[in-house]
Amino acid sequence: MALLMRSFDWSQTLLGPLPEWSQSFKATVNILINSYSPMFIWWGRECVNLYNDAACFMLGASQHPHCLGQPAKTCWTDAWDVIGPLVDSIFETGQPTCAKNLPVMVERNGYIEELYFTFSYSPICDEKGGISGIFCTVNETTQQVIGERWLQTLRALTNTVSAQTVEEACHLAIRSLERNHYDLPFALLYRVEADPNQARLVSTTSNIEASAIACLQQVDLTKQTDPWNLARVHQTRKPERVGDLATRLGELPGGAWPEPAQTALVLPLSCHETQPLIGFLVVGVSPRQVLDDAYHGFIELAASHVEAAIANTQLAHQERKYSEIAVDCDLVQKTCLSNEHQQFRTSLSKDSESDRHRIEVELQQSQSLLQNIIDNATILVYLRSCSILNKPILSEV
Repeated sequence: MALLMRSFDWSQTLLGPLPEWSQSFKATVNILINSYSPMFIWWGRECVNLYNDAACFMLGASQHPHCLGQPAKTCWTDAWDVIGPLVDSIFETGQPTCAKNLPVMVERNGYIEELYFTFSYSPICDEKGGISGIFCTVNETTQQVIGERWLQTLRALTNTVSAQTVEEACHLAIRSLERNHYDLPFALLYRVEADPNQARLVSTTSNIEASAIACLQQVDLTKQTDPWNLARVHQTRKPERVGDLATRLGELPGGAWPEPAQTALVLPLSCHETQPLIGFLVVGVSPRQVLDDAYHGFIELAASHVEAAIANTQLAHQERKYSEIAVDCDLVQKTCLSNEHQQFRTSLSKDSESDRHRIEVELQQSQSLLQNIIDNATILVYLRSCSILNKPILSEV
């Protein structure tokens, strides 16, 4: 940037030719150039733009180097409705200020990227004490902002406990994913039910039309012809990236962004790694983010929350059935014991006193035998539910 600044024709800007710059201003520019942090100088009320090497990456190829010497407003068009009033306040009051987590869309790496920055603004005073410009330091907070968004999504996915059926749990999970349309432009949820070779579409985000090619209602997992590669994921049990969506499936929504999503991630769902798959989650990738390890990890965590929501609903359903059986067993026990009591009481009233003790012993033995039968039935029901849901079996039942 130092070489670029020296060769730049400053005579066409408010700053004037480089040799005419004041010593104090040159000293300020030297601080800017030698800093490892992104920094800007906006000179005059037009905010003529100067910046250092660290800021070049932040600006991206779409704005560097032609932003040098231009009004800052033309470089920060998307954010000037927030930055502009702050700049005006500094020139009017001389008080420093800042803008936190400001969204800035920058074209770098070949696409428009979603970025966030915290800007800190300080006045630059001239020899007469007047405010001649603004010194701006920048910290990128993209990961902080997006990371908080991911946490909110994962928290929302835990609020499916109210679901009474697996179908309802699936719908609630998709609704939770749909709230984060910045990171998850669209989502589809398939279930594998009675037939392990068939996957049925049970829920999608509302921005996908049911008639779209992407919304295949039933997928034969024995044929690798489905557009989402579910059959291959069914075999490998590993997430798969599906690209070039526009060619394969037509234009799919980009969520919060005007560009359509170009990539999706397909994830297998299972209650346990040794159990058959229970479904598949298909999610769109933001057109303004790169699918790096962190982003991939977030989507896998979201899928694990969906797995947990389905498994918990299945478990709750089995436990309700277990409770109903236990109640029935208890009712049978009470009825049987009541009938036997009545019979023995009638018998005792007719038998001699010498036989009373013998009959009471037989009654206790009969009650103990009946209780063992009830307990064994209860244990069998519990073990069966554990086997179905892959639930850990307690050491003592």
